Amino acid sequence: MKTRIIIPFIALVALFASCRTPKNITYLQDVERGISESINQNFELKIQNNDILMILVESETPQAVVVFNKQTNKQADIMAGGGYNSFQKVDPLMDGYLVKNNEIVFPVLGKIQVGGKTPNQVSKELEEKLISGGYVADPVVTVKLLNYKIYVMGEVARPGIVNVDNEKMTILEAISAAGDLTIYGLRYNVTVIREKDGKREVGNVDLTSKDIFNSPYYYLQQNDVVYVEPSNSRKRQGVRDLTVISVATSVASFFANMVSIIINLRN
Repeated sequence: MKTRIIIPFIALVALFASCRTPKNITYLQDVERGISESINQNFELKIQNNDILMILVESETPQAVVVFNKQTNKQADIMAGGGYNSFQKVDPLMDGYLVKNNEIVFPVLGKIQVGGKTPNQVSKELEEKLISGGYVADPVVTVKLLNYKIYVMGEVARPGIVNVDNEKMTILEAISAAGDLTIYGLRYNVTVIREKDGKREVGNVDLTSKDIFNSPYYYLQQNDVVYVEPSNSRKRQGVRDLTVISVATSVASFFANMVSIIINLRN
C-alpha cells in the first residue's frame, strides 16, 4: 500500500523538478515595455578575405556596362535594354568576385582594394572610377555579399545554415530563422564563434538581458557560428540515450555472434 503511494509521489516530484521556470525561458526579462530607446550600435558589414562579392553595374546606356558585368549576368538582356537588376539564381563561384589579399580583380579597372570596406563604400568607389576614367557617364553600382550566412547549432528547432539577404542580421533574427530555442536551450549562455582578420574569438550572449543590445555579437557577421548550449537535464538525457543505445547495440551484437557460433557448430 505504501509503495503505491510513494511511487506516484516520486514521479510527481520529478515532474516538477524537471519543469523550466519562466525565468529560465523568457527573453529580455529586464527590458521596460512601452519605452522608446535610441539605438546605440551602428552596424556596418565589412568585407573580409575569402568573401564573394556580387557586383552589378547599370546605366541608362546598357551597352556601355556590358564589359563590367560577368557573362553570366545575361548580357543579351542588357544589350536588349531589359536590364539585369536581380540577384536571384546566382552561382557565387561563377558570378562573384573572390576577395584575396583584401582585393578583387575587376574588369578594365584591375585590382581594387575592398578589404575592411562596406559594400556601399565599394560601390561608390567603383562608380567614381568608372566616371573619372571616362568609361561610363552615369553608372549605378550595386555590391552585395554572396556568402553572408550564419550557422546555428545546438538546442534550436531547426539547426543549420541561415542565408542572409539583407546587409545585417541580429542574433535574435538568426535564432528565429532557426525555429527558436527549444525548451532545453540555455538562453543566458549562447555562444558566438567569429573569425575575423585571421583570428578566432568566442563570445557569450545572454538572451534574457537587455545588455544583448550593446553586445558586439548582437549583430552577426558573415560565417558566424551560433551555438545554443543544452541545459543540464538535456545533457543527462543525452547521456542516458547514448547509454541505452550502446547497451542495445552490445546486446544485439552479442546475440548475433551467438547465432553465428551456433550456425557454425551445426555445420
